[in-house]
Amino acid sequence: MPTTTQATRESILDAAEQLFAEKGFEATSLRHITTAACVNLAAVNYHFGSKSELLQTMLQRLIAPVKIQEVEALEALLDHTPQPTLEEILGAFILPLVNYLYSDDPRVRIRAQVFARAIVDPNEEIQRIILAEVQSINASYSAILGRVLPTLPEAELQWRFISLFGICITHVVGVLSRLVPDHLRTTTKELEYQRILTFMIAGFQAPPPEKF
Repeated sequence: MPTTTQATRESILDAAEQLFAEKGFEATSLRHITTAACVNLAAVNYHFGSKSELLQTMLQRLIAPVKIQEVEALEALLDHTPQPTLEEILGAFILPLVNYLYSDDPRVRIRAQVFARAIVDPNEEIQRIILAEVQSINASYSAILGRVLPTLPEAELQWRFISLFGICITHVVGVLSRLVPDHLRTTTKELEYQRILTFMIAGFQAPPPEKF
């Protein structure tokens, strides 16, 4: 059972997530957060020190579960076969993310919305935090993808890998599905996974564009 101190910390993080998802980062003040969490400003300062530290902790908390699973999935894949296929590598990256976003935890959708906001936010501090969190996973997957696709220029591989990440987030959060007619929106976790995987395999295998 969490202590009162731990419960207060989690309550502040939960309130921040909800407000950041609804209002965005710049429009959310510490007063908004303390009111929603039913705590005073001293509690925020005690646990996080500042809005900046609170933001960093919140983003780390929402990224960590998927990041850990994606690292473990890649390690397990490489232990099983030193020369994995493109489909196996992409599957190791996509499946943990889709599983997480389709979990029964009601806060997952809020956290996905927060992250979707964060990756397009022009705030340099937010981009620095996200870069620090995803850099290692990016490097690990890019290295093995580069071995499977040796003729694909590094810059092109990076562009496609980041596009893969964006597609997973925007589809599952529902950013793009709003453009689809209601009667065509039926999907499941398994179908979402297969659609993203099939689409990205074709994308990674496509020849690089000609230089303009």
